[in-house]
Amino acid sequence: MLLRFFVIAFALCWLITIPFALQTQGVIPRFLPQPVQWLIGVAPIIAAWRVTRGSAERAPWLARAFRVRVAASWYLLAAALPWIILAIAFALDLSLGHPLPKLWVGPELALFGVAWLALAFGEEAGWRAFALPKLWRGRGFWAAATLLGVLWAVWHYPKLLSSPYLQFNRDGFLAIAQFTVQIIVANFLLCWLFARTRSAIVTSVFHASFNLMATAYYLAALDWTVTASMAAVTVLLLCADRASLSAVAAE
Repeated sequence: MLLRFFVIAFALCWLITIPFALQTQGVIPRFLPQPVQWLIGVAPIIAAWRVTRGSAERAPWLARAFRVRVAASWYLLAAALPWIILAIAFALDLSLGHPLPKLWVGPELALFGVAWLALAFGEEAGWRAFALPKLWRGRGFWAAATLLGVLWAVWHYPKLLSSPYLQFNRDGFLAIAQFTVQIIVANFLLCWLFARTRSAIVTSVFHASFNLMATAYYLAALDWTVTASMAAVTVLLLCADRASLSAVAAE
């Protein structure tokens, strides 16, 4: 069941993003409108829905995906963490004598927030609510989160190559490497939030908030201070909560 989930999630995503990447690189004529690529956000939830059809796994998965009865503090933390990370990164820039990056802020961000939340839930209901608990069994939290982070990063690769700013050169490969590091680190935070709440709604709030932060600061994915700040926050939180995390993982 888990293998089928990954096959479907990757296939649905790559059927959209590979043509976009080929269009951007000039290999094939442009024929797909730009908004279509955002549909990849629903690929994981579609995959989870498909593989659980007629199975006893359907009800537990839906319970994890739609669990909203979680302490408000977890929602607040999930929403605030990406902006705390950005603030730490900016403080680091100041300490190093770097100019502060510019943020794009406007009323349109509210609309982006709603869109990001919907798309984030499409991913979280699949990656964290369905795949993570299955990877967890027999592997433990750390191995499961690492494996899921690597798969999640690779799942995004064709979409990265659909960016007109990413070229097949040294800088392009460095950008992909940094994105991979950043998304694996972000995945650890998402897995931790899910482990402590068993709610894809909570992880969706973090996911959407992070995407919103990256919309306001469009170079966030390529900023090493953001990546370093996220890694520091992740290590701090997971180490501080290691005992609880191990207890949850043992359930």
